[in-house]
Amino acid sequence: MKKFAMLSTVLVLLLSFQSFGQEEKEVHAAVNCLGFEVNTLKELKSINWNDMIAVFEENAPQDSIEVSVKVKDLKLKNKNNLVINNMKVLVTGISENKKAVIEQLAEKTDRMVKAIERMTE
Repeated sequence: MKKFAMLSTVLVLLLSFQSFGQEEKEVHAAVNCLGFEVNTLKELKSINWNDMIAVFEENAPQDSIEVSVKVKDLKLKNKNNLVINNMKVLVTGISENKKAVIEQLAEKTDRMVKAIERMTE
């Protein structure tokens, strides 16, 4: 009976030490890629660039990021009835420079909008 009590005590102590020895680990998930796919000029003009910046807030400064805007199946109302099947702008960088990366994408998207508008004339 003494052996049983002693073994039980040792077992309880081992289990309690084991549970104290375990640490909670924080899981960090990085967002590396974000893209928009639109099929109207109105959608293309209404992208909220500040929301894109917020997506990368939890990333480590050196995490790579890729942001893109894709126009797919955009029907242009002009004399030729053009359809843009696939047009994409893409910018890459690191999270530390996320603002500059998104600004580049916004600038390139603005150029794309102007080019599409010229096609509708």
